[in-house]
This record gives sequence, C-alpha cells and structure tokens, in this order.
Amino acid sequence: MKGSISLKISSWSRKMKIVIVNVTPMQYTVTFSAVAFSIVFLNIFTVFFLPSHAAVCTAEQYCPKGWKVQRRTNNDATTCDIMEGRKCESPYQCIHSKCGMSFCCANQEAIKRWKMQENEEFSSEDDDRNEL
Repeated sequence: MKGSISLKISSWSRKMKIVIVNVTPMQYTVTFSAVAFSIVFLNIFTVFFLPSHAAVCTAEQYCPKGWKVQRRTNNDATTCDIMEGRKCESPYQCIHSKCGMSFCCANQEAIKRWKMQENEEFSSEDDDRNEL
C-alpha cells in the first residue's frame, strides 16, 4: 500500500509532507497516530513551556529618567498607540519604551509648566466672570 499525508502546520506557516511507502494498514495507522501525537505535543509544549514574547515592564521602564507616566483612576499606566488612534492627553507624549510597549509620558518640567498655565487660564476665567 502506498500513501502520503500532507499536513499544514499553521503555527509555523510551512507544509510538512510525510510519504509512507510499502506499509501495511496497521503500520500506516500507527505511523499516522505517531505523527499526529508529535504535532499535538509540540503545540502544547510551545504554548505552555516556551517563554512568551509578551512585553513585561517594570515601573522604571515605562518612561525615560526625569519623565512621569500618566496614570488612570485605577493607578494603571496609560498605554498609547498612534497607529490605532490611542493618543495621549496634553502634556503627555506617546513614548515607546525599551520593553516594547508605548506609554503616555511627560517630562516633569513640562507637567509643572502645563499645570501653571492651566491655573493661569482658570484664574483669568474667574476674573472675567467677576467683571460681568
């Protein structure tokens, strides 16, 4: 009996072709089962035992030294992605960190200047209201 099996392994995006020649039906079944088991085992091993490439950052890696990360109300760091339209609020800028993620960061001096400017605008609005 001659047979061939063509399998496509999507995780590797390659085709693996196994050709089986001159085997009995029992050997064919055993060989096919062994190949199927090997593929399943490799996929399980890859998922559970190989380290993932997910970005893991420490708080010190979010922004360059002298910069602060923008925090949400639950104290999580704010991430951004200009290509997906997730931008940062002023005065923060989208900074790509060493760990592979982008965070909303601002220089501490820029934050101070921005807060002072906001306070000046707020006080000038109050003065305008008082004059009316």
